[in-house]
Amino acid sequence: MAGAFALALAVLSGPVLVAASGTAAFGSVVEAVPDAANANERPVVRAVLAGVTSGPVEDVVSARMAGLPEAGELVVTRRPIGYLDFAAQPEVVVSNPATGATSVAVPFSASGAVDGLVPTTEGVGGTGVWVPDVVASELGVGPGDEVAYSINYREAGLRATEAGLRETVVEVAGVYATIEGDAVPVDGTGVWADLADQLPPWPIGSGRETPQVPLLVADRAVFEQLVAEVGEVGLTVWQVGLAAVAIEEAERLAAAAERLDREAFDPTGNLRTMIDDASEGMASLEVFTGIDRLVEQGRRARAETADGVSSVRVIGVGVSALVVVLAGLASAWRRRDERQALLDAGRSPVQLAALAAVESLVVVGVGTALAVVALPWFVSGIVGVAGPALSVAAIGGVVAVSVGLLAATSGVQAWRVSRAYSGRAEESVRRLPWRVVVVAVGVVIAVPVLLDDERGFSTGAALFPVAVLAAAAVGVGELFRTAASAVRRVWSPGRLVARLLVARSSRDRAVAAAVMATTMAFGAVAYTTLSAEAVAEASEDKATAQAGSNATVRIPTATLLDDGAADAAGVPEASTVVWRLPLMQVDEERAGLLAVTPEAFLDGALWSPRYGTDDPVALMGALTAGTGGFLPVVTEAARAVVPDRGVLTRNGFEDVPYEVVGRVAALPGGFDDRPTLLVDAASLFERGGPSASPLGDVFESDDPDGVFVTEVWSTRPIGELVADLRAADVPFDEPTTLAGALAQPTLLARGWTVDYLLAFAAVAAVLGLVIVVGTSLRDRARRRLQTRALVDLGHRGRTMGWVNVLEVTLIGVAGTAAGALLARPVVAVIADRLDPLPTQAPALTVGAGTAVVAAAAVAFVVAATAASALAGLVPARTSINEALRDE
Repeated sequence: MAGAFALALAVLSGPVLVAASGTAAFGSVVEAVPDAANANERPVVRAVLAGVTSGPVEDVVSARMAGLPEAGELVVTRRPIGYLDFAAQPEVVVSNPATGATSVAVPFSASGAVDGLVPTTEGVGGTGVWVPDVVASELGVGPGDEVAYSINYREAGLRATEAGLRETVVEVAGVYATIEGDAVPVDGTGVWADLADQLPPWPIGSGRETPQVPLLVADRAVFEQLVAEVGEVGLTVWQVGLAAVAIEEAERLAAAAERLDREAFDPTGNLRTMIDDASEGMASLEVFTGIDRLVEQGRRARAETADGVSSVRVIGVGVSALVVVLAGLASAWRRRDERQALLDAGRSPVQLAALAAVESLVVVGVGTALAVVALPWFVSGIVGVAGPALSVAAIGGVVAVSVGLLAATSGVQAWRVSRAYSGRAEESVRRLPWRVVVVAVGVVIAVPVLLDDERGFSTGAALFPVAVLAAAAVGVGELFRTAASAVRRVWSPGRLVARLLVARSSRDRAVAAAVMATTMAFGAVAYTTLSAEAVAEASEDKATAQAGSNATVRIPTATLLDDGAADAAGVPEASTVVWRLPLMQVDEERAGLLAVTPEAFLDGALWSPRYGTDDPVALMGALTAGTGGFLPVVTEAARAVVPDRGVLTRNGFEDVPYEVVGRVAALPGGFDDRPTLLVDAASLFERGGPSASPLGDVFESDDPDGVFVTEVWSTRPIGELVADLRAADVPFDEPTTLAGALAQPTLLARGWTVDYLLAFAAVAAVLGLVIVVGTSLRDRARRRLQTRALVDLGHRGRTMGWVNVLEVTLIGVAGTAAGALLARPVVAVIADRLDPLPTQAPALTVGAGTAVVAAAAVAFVVAATAASALAGLVPARTSINEALRDE
């Protein structure tokens, strides 16, 4: 049953795992997208239309957006944009007509926005605007009162046709609560959190009293009335998300969004014609979505997972098939008397094979059924998604394969027994040089992998450790037997237990074979454990090196954070400013520059212990300790292109002499395609180095690689960093996160592939236990005559049981120790194949997982010993006559 279960799981899990990996990868990349990202980077479809207040046009667009396949709930937001017309110098005022008190607020409307407010007073119902508590307090108004909303256009602007004051009066429908210290509404239903990136900004020239401008929240009809009566220009945004986070559904939604975008720009289409008629050709519907990009990442992860899984599946199927064969042999051996009687009665090996097939149907069926039931949990445990359902044909095929293997095993064993009388079967088996065959096959598989410079987890790379471990295990088994023979020659223990243990280890080839099998089985466990830990560490290190920190954003200039940023003034907590210059020249070689404030960089960047420095503080201190006019530089050790001393040049001018004061394996936020130079920003700017104009400014240049990019890195979550920047009125874009770097298709696929391999390593461990314990049981039965004779001579039966148990313990200790020792160099040899991003620093290293391997070795030995001891509890009451007859 166990063999059928393992084989069914190995055969059936591959396609299901690959199918599930696409959705799992898509879900990972979707989850990693920051909420502050632009619409063309997020898992949404957003349509934007400005300057059109035609009801029919909005209704048509609403219907089209709501009808997109696989789309979630439609959210429509409306906000004014005319008050942001700098040329018109608008002044926005909301006032109490009865008292003349004034404040500032901007109209806003969105699906579910009113329902999401938390009222501070009982509303009057009906139409009107909801006023924030901070504005209501300033104006002295409440539900049922009136407020005046006005815009004074001081000049004729881009959108206002003429200057002048325009005002309208509207009733107050209610007063809503706002977050303390801000004007953002208290979120009663969760809708306002989703609207955070669509809230209008403060009017031009208004004094900011809160991070968010107060909002006059209204329904569609009231909003359109306000906009029309003050000559405003409205901006309408339609947005839908995914109804379900599944890659197939996302593909359909992305395709539909692309069709809508094409239709919106088709001059012959009805939609474009309606918009042109309503706006006199001045407006257009723009469609944005990041779903297509996210879907492409999911596809890439699925393709790379398929490559890795197909390689690992060969091993899984092979090991599982071996378990089925061993189960068939064990069954045949257990029923050897019955089978011998059938052969004596004239039954042929073919008939016995057919009988075994019929008898195994129930056991195989149950094992396969259990595998089918366990498959969703198995796949979900690796990728987090259960995957599609199995077909009946696939399940039936697996049952047929398992039954066929058991029938073939039974038939071959019966054929051997039928020839045993002549001695030909035993002699032919002894003549078979299976050890030589194992070593030869191992060499044939391993050599091409060693000679091939190709990187990647191919079938050859998957089979390489199996081949090497198998070949080495043959040597380990022979070495064990040789060592035992040497011990026997120089030591003759007095105690019977030790004497029998040494004699069996030195003379019995079955013991050496068990050591060999244990070495290979546990070697596979150790290899996969070390590989999984190494890949996990490498993925985290490479993602951290790419991202630099937990959260990163770009800002126009560091001066927005206060008067300069060389002293980190005004920088959010646990954050740092980094000036990035992609294009430098180091002695005429291309390089990238990171200018930082060393002390702040320690707080805002993420450092891995595998970056090649145990003391980042000392490393940062070296950046400010330059001598002899040289600019101190820290760079990557793998980048030999950077000499110890040289000259930094940007666009052929402003030469700055530098000196390398430290080399590390990787730098946080380093460049992928060129050497990275880390320097102290103040030291660079003091020397009049590249881009030494006002600190942190982005320079006008036709060459995007020749511009300093100002970034803010933070070890805090992206949401907290964004909130701080918004509160400080610092514009930002391109938010990136460590979670996004970890969700790269290659890293996801390699991690899942190794986890899949780890699952079958567990099967290999079980196989090793079966072989060890099976050898013990077989030897116990085979040595019944010896055991009975020793008992008749006065030795206790318990002593013989201890010999069997200690023999299993010795096999387990020798095999696990050898397997663990062999696994580490095997992983080291193919580290480039395991490395998910071999061209990116830092390189994969083999170090972690040793404790896990040691714990697994102890568990393996204890399990084998316990199984042997439990098997020995069943007394073997065999008379001397019965033992002689069996012999």
